[in-house]
Amino acid sequence: MQHKTKKIRSQFIGFAKQSIGYLYKNIGSLKNKNNLVVFCYHEITDTPSKFQINNSLYTSINTFRVQIDWIKNNFEIINPRTYCHKTKSSFAGKPQAIITFDDGYYGAFENGLKILFDKSIPSLIFLNMRNIKESTPLVSSTCLYFENKENEVSGLSKRLHQSLFSSIKKPFHLNMDPKEYLTHELEIKKNESNILEYQGNLANIELLKKYDGSGLVSYGNHLFEHFNAIALSKNELFKNYQDNVNELKKFNSYLNMFAYTNGRHGTCWNDTTTKLIKEFGALKIFSADGKINSNPTSYVVDRIALNENYNSINKLNYCIFRGSI
Repeated sequence: MQHKTKKIRSQFIGFAKQSIGYLYKNIGSLKNKNNLVVFCYHEITDTPSKFQINNSLYTSINTFRVQIDWIKNNFEIINPRTYCHKTKSSFAGKPQAIITFDDGYYGAFENGLKILFDKSIPSLIFLNMRNIKESTPLVSSTCLYFENKENEVSGLSKRLHQSLFSSIKKPFHLNMDPKEYLTHELEIKKNESNILEYQGNLANIELLKKYDGSGLVSYGNHLFEHFNAIALSKNELFKNYQDNVNELKKFNSYLNMFAYTNGRHGTCWNDTTTKLIKEFGALKIFSADGKINSNPTSYVVDRIALNENYNSINKLNYCIFRGSI
């Protein structure tokens, strides 16, 4: 009965999004917005991992094509490499868009970039270079793997169970710091193959080299490891930022822009972290609170996450409506 209720609720929400999106499109508001909309993707694949499914981090290949065509028809898609040089007046007229990806999943390159390249559409991929170099799982997927593992334990066993990250409050991935993470390195290594299967494949250095210097893709900073910025000390944040820059500079596609991991204001970043990142030298900072940018030249630029849930034109129109209120 509970499963049936959830299914009905999900269907109702989907219908509501479709209806609102249809109305929004047909009253002309979408075309009249002289704003910048930055879209954020993660993995592009028809075989998503459990982590990607549970956290809405994937878009199927066909849905991605539909979304990109919709973006192309409704926005002027601009190259992130020229974005910093644009003035506010240059955003008048047709709304403009930027395509971004987070984390550097394998399918974002081999499936997503292939489609974008065929259409000569530029994009910006924010990378965690330690995981790319060493083929290790992201901090976020590692923490959620162990958190889910703990939640699966029940009854007496649960009361006796000692969490791997017992000194960190939940959710683990938002509160983890490098020192705590390092103390569990052996346990994480022992479970690494299971965590990677749960997470899904990231790109590797050879794949970054394959697309490097094309002019259609840029590589941005997402921290060396996928820690939550607000959970780090100033020194830890600087080290994670700079270690990533040192690796990204090896590529012609490097672009000095930064995206917060997880991306939500308050729980993932604040004015203090933004001030520090600016001091570190980033030209722009990208967040992920789901809003369109009425001031497209602001230093902190918000993004709207797209995934498999936005699998119709009306739902895509709905995401712009939601981002505008």
